[in-house]
Amino acid sequence: MYYVFRHFCLMDPMRLIGVILYSQWIFDVLAYYKLPLNGTPTASLSSTYSDFYDADNAIDNQKNLLQLINGSCSRTFYKNETAWLRINLTDAYSIKSVKLFYRNDSGISTSSLQGYYIRVTNSSDSSLWNESQVCYRDPGNKTLPVINEQECHREGQYVWILNDDATDEDTPYVHLEICEVEIKGCEVNKFGENCTPCGESCKVCNIIEGCTHCSGNLTGPKCEDCSPGYWKENDSCQICPKWDIGYNCSGNCSGICNANQTCFNGTGECASQTVLIGKTCNESCTNNTYGQECMQNCRRSCGESEACHHGNRSCTNGCINGMKGNQCNESNSGKDHDQTEKGNSLSLAPAAIGAGISVLVMFILIGSLILFYKRKLNSKNPIQKERTNQKRNTPLPKTPSVTRQSQRYQYEQPINVQEDSRQYERLDNAV
Repeated sequence: MYYVFRHFCLMDPMRLIGVILYSQWIFDVLAYYKLPLNGTPTASLSSTYSDFYDADNAIDNQKNLLQLINGSCSRTFYKNETAWLRINLTDAYSIKSVKLFYRNDSGISTSSLQGYYIRVTNSSDSSLWNESQVCYRDPGNKTLPVINEQECHREGQYVWILNDDATDEDTPYVHLEICEVEIKGCEVNKFGENCTPCGESCKVCNIIEGCTHCSGNLTGPKCEDCSPGYWKENDSCQICPKWDIGYNCSGNCSGICNANQTCFNGTGECASQTVLIGKTCNESCTNNTYGQECMQNCRRSCGESEACHHGNRSCTNGCINGMKGNQCNESNSGKDHDQTEKGNSLSLAPAAIGAGISVLVMFILIGSLILFYKRKLNSKNPIQKERTNQKRNTPLPKTPSVTRQSQRYQYEQPINVQEDSRQYERLDNAV
């Protein structure tokens, strides 16, 4: 920064003046014009507080005189339900912005401006107002600065600053005290800071973007280029040849629509409209799908990752072993894989039913064999069978009742030693 300042200080005075003037010219050229460009504007008020606050004070270019006492401000009567200031630009213009310079007296706020809005029309008749003419509306929820500039992208001859939103709860009345209005923009059908023409073929010229709607088959901010699907020949736009699409017919849609289908010239739409997420054939599907809105699956016979082309279903990574063809729907044996897949899918349900029946029959047979085997074992073991029958036929013994007296008698009975020895002898002889 020091070296820049030092360079300017050491510069020849005449050259320095030239640099300053040139810089000022650059800034003026790259700015939107103050309107109107031709003629003298006029101003009107919905009501006038007095002749001292005439409407023309708002367009006298006195931007530094912002006090009522200076006699350079406009002012409406203070008892109005609607107050407005109207600027007549003498001709229709493409407007970029509107800047207001409000009253700046000591101790006076801009509260009376809150809730205001800007309207642009081609007529001075207020009965023809509609909401589409409004380019800005203040929300009215905060105090506004004295200098207030708003974007206002409209075309028209009359610019209105209005207020019908009373901020004071004690009174329904509104008023305006505007000292200066500055409107910037371009002539109609021009755009940008240097007001570049949109072109004779432009139907809608945006003050910022340029032409947004061209006539015929033209496009671009100046309507100098051909629309997609056309190419320029002899200063006119001609439709692209077959299969060519895009700007200047630089693209090609051959082979990307479904088999044996063509694409519309220029747009790239497939004739059958069996396409993808959009309408053009050059959009891609994911997750191994293809077709309209990518709702169909690629063939399982495709090679790696089972990927296929989004439009014609051709396999992009070759085929699995044993299959061939662009869509991998032909086996090396010559059979059509489509018929094979169809036959497999049709035979899948009967096969599943047959398998279920076979399993059920198998369980029944195994159960029957187990029961038969148990019965056969029982029939070959008569001892076990006899014991089983005895257990089934033998009644349970009755338990005799025993009294305390009988128990005592039994315990007190003497032991017969002789009888016991005889029993032992008989047992020894038997042995």
